[in-house]
Amino acid sequence: MMNMAPKISGLVFARQLWTKDQEQHLVVARFQSRDAFEKLVDSKEYTELMTKIPEEVKHIRTECFEVVSDVFPK
Repeated sequence: MMNMAPKISGLVFARQLWTKDQEQHLVVARFQSRDAFEKLVDSKEYTELMTKIPEEVKHIRTECFEVVSDVFPK
């Protein structure tokens, strides 16, 4: 995902977060719209990426959350 990030249409930002022991990580990505996210998940590039995950890596799930509102400091 991080290697694909510059090529993903509609991607606002992506961050990869690691645990202290670096045994697990989480990728958080924000898209311009739900449609942009669904376009990625339905793409052949995403399907190829998911099939190339090394055997020792366990993909748990892909989730989508909609941002209701942004909260910024005053």
